[in-house]
Amino acid sequence: MNKSLKSAQTFQQEIHNIETTIVALEAQRAALGDLVVDTALDLLRERLATLIQPEQAPDERKRVTVLFADVSGYTALSENLDPEDVAAIMNRLFESVTVEIHRFGGTIDKYSGDAVMALFGAPQALENHEEMAVRAALAMQKVIAAFSAELERERGFRLQMRIGLNTGEVLAGLVGGLKTRSYTVMGDTVNLASRLEHAAPVGRILISATTAQPNHAVFDMEPPQQITVKGKSEPITVYLVVGEKAERGRVRGLAGLYAPMVGREAEFAALQETFAEALAERVWRATAVSGEAGIGKSRIRREFVAWMAETHPQTRILSGTGYTHTRTTPYSLLADVIRSLFNIGRDVGAETAVSHLKSQLHNLETHIDEAEFHYQLGSLASILGLPLADDPLQHLNPEQRRDRTFLSLERVLLAAAAGAPLLLILDDLHWADVLSLVFLERLLHLIGRQLFTNQAVMLLILSRPAEDPASALGQLLDELAQPPHRRLQLTALSDSQSEALISGLLDQTLPDDLLDLIHGHAQGNPFYVEELIRSFIEDGTLREDETSAGWHVTRSVADVQVPGSVQDIIAARLDRLPPQNKQITQHAAIIGRTFWQQLLAQITGLDSVEPTLLLLEIRQLADRLSQSQIAEDWEWVFRHILIQEVAYATVPRHTRRLIHQQVAAALEEELDEHTAFLLPLIAYHFEEGEVPDKAIAYLSQAGEQAAGQFANEEAIGYFSRALALLAGLAEKEPLTAVLQTYQYQLLRDRAEVYHLTGRREAQAADLDALHALADTPGKQADVALRYAAYYQAVSDFPTAVAQAKTAVAYAEQANDLRQKAEGL
Repeated sequence: MNKSLKSAQTFQQEIHNIETTIVALEAQRAALGDLVVDTALDLLRERLATLIQPEQAPDERKRVTVLFADVSGYTALSENLDPEDVAAIMNRLFESVTVEIHRFGGTIDKYSGDAVMALFGAPQALENHEEMAVRAALAMQKVIAAFSAELERERGFRLQMRIGLNTGEVLAGLVGGLKTRSYTVMGDTVNLASRLEHAAPVGRILISATTAQPNHAVFDMEPPQQITVKGKSEPITVYLVVGEKAERGRVRGLAGLYAPMVGREAEFAALQETFAEALAERVWRATAVSGEAGIGKSRIRREFVAWMAETHPQTRILSGTGYTHTRTTPYSLLADVIRSLFNIGRDVGAETAVSHLKSQLHNLETHIDEAEFHYQLGSLASILGLPLADDPLQHLNPEQRRDRTFLSLERVLLAAAAGAPLLLILDDLHWADVLSLVFLERLLHLIGRQLFTNQAVMLLILSRPAEDPASALGQLLDELAQPPHRRLQLTALSDSQSEALISGLLDQTLPDDLLDLIHGHAQGNPFYVEELIRSFIEDGTLREDETSAGWHVTRSVADVQVPGSVQDIIAARLDRLPPQNKQITQHAAIIGRTFWQQLLAQITGLDSVEPTLLLLEIRQLADRLSQSQIAEDWEWVFRHILIQEVAYATVPRHTRRLIHQQVAAALEEELDEHTAFLLPLIAYHFEEGEVPDKAIAYLSQAGEQAAGQFANEEAIGYFSRALALLAGLAEKEPLTAVLQTYQYQLLRDRAEVYHLTGRREAQAADLDALHALADTPGKQADVALRYAAYYQAVSDFPTAVAQAKTAVAYAEQANDLRQKAEGL
């Protein structure tokens, strides 16, 4: 092993050892106590931070939204002011702009004079990066408008900003010399974002169709327009953003297509039972609906709200939603509830909002004294981030302030439930801020002790599973599983339920091969099913027939491209892994959906990968199987095929190639009479590792093995892949004698399988190719015998006899008695 590789592996091992220790300490928190654990973790994380520097970041393929912004008016500023004054003004502006970019999860890529480039989805993946980028752009326009008004008053100059956004795949990593490398992204996605910024009107935001597609339900946009930009041969579709919609629409789902809710009858009935119990007994009840992203939580919520509106129209419905960009903002989830209760829009000015809050609170709390009113008003204003001239909480210490705020919230919710039944919906709890979670835990405790009575209230809580069971979210979900609360776990749809969903969406069934492809990739996740259908519609595989009001399949599909929306959800989960754990996961994904623990350790150069695999198990990304196909090695499987595919897709092609080679070489060492099942896997890894001669050899063996098991389709596939590799090599240079032998044998073996399965046209083509390669009497006799069998199968007996005689003649030349006997 060379010194640089050994040094790199030692470096990686130290990172791995520290991360393993961190996991172990967290597991011992209950026994050791917070003080001991936190003190040790601070030191370990400090060391880890010094090891995991940006210069260690590997290249990755990522889906991102790129933002370019350019300041208009900068030239006039530069021509009329001292350079130092210009620099001071621009620095102040960019400081404000940077705050907004960071607030919505973006990262500054670079500043250049009067322009800024920002990334959403890199280096940290965001599952809604398109929305976050547009939100940041709108906030930037608001910032520069206020900044410009002040600058005009002070200096007499105005500044405006044009912004362009584009979404797509990039290569993210470090660029530059050894001493000046910096993180950035490259690709056509970046180029187009820059072109859109140049094409945007001053003061406006211009976005591509790929950025707009998931945002139509969130933002108002002008009608689409076609523009021509440099570097693109065809016009592109773009949209000008107007602003955020007054009411957020349905982000997921297929526009214009609707299907009845499928496979959630029991869970829906449980929600109805919970509300009926709260109504009949006049008590508070809480039910949680949990499940992975896309499993149907939002759908069951919509259906339940619709049912409530129809059957219990007198019920007051309040809601709050957790968002990725507000999870670090104190009380952000509860602020959403307060806005819902008092009907306060997000864009309302502070003065108007405070006035409205006072008025509405007076209407709600009619029987409280003035002091209590001011405490409640101060608490609610603080939650909403509204300034009060006389804040009654300002003299309290932080703990007292929190407790008083919690008490105010309890009393306000009790008041909201006083006149009519109340349904309180807390959605996307996995994005909730810590203080909202703490308050909810307190509320559940009070409900459990039956301290809230004589009111009919139902809390409907929706959340993904906690990635860390010991987290505040994990503990809260565990509590919701205990009586009197209820926790409903949504699981994957069955194939028949998925087919019912598809039939409901399209008003018809699909061919079995397309259904199998959808089942194999969606694995019962309704959102994944819908997104795959969307991708088939967008790429023209499914086309609506206007005459018959139905859909028809335009082409056969062997595989699918993971839809971008699905990629983003899974990539965000993977990026929440510690860096070393994520890299190990990427290596595992290159092995395949199924992988082996010791093999993974071998190709990563680590002593053990078990801590990472246990973390993947905790976070529901992978599972250990009870039995392994390789003796004395644990076998693991990714929980969902799309997790493996997305993790695989993040690795650059040149890195994949090298790891495929490592995996193939390691699997070769495991090959014996008990592990012949590895032949197709070894062939695949040599094929993807671009080692064609070895790939051809193993594909040939895999094909022979499949043919011997009468797995004819698989055999044809292996032989065909090997022949395609040979054809590629032959285009570059003449084949070696060994490869020519493989070519003849592969055609011979495939022709035999075609013969057994009755595919006469394909068989004839392979026989003609064999005839062209037959350069010895023995081979010519062999081909003639195969022609004879072919013509006999198609009932052309004279030709069959003629070919048999030809075979006998060649066999005599070759002195091959067996071939001569077959011909006779």
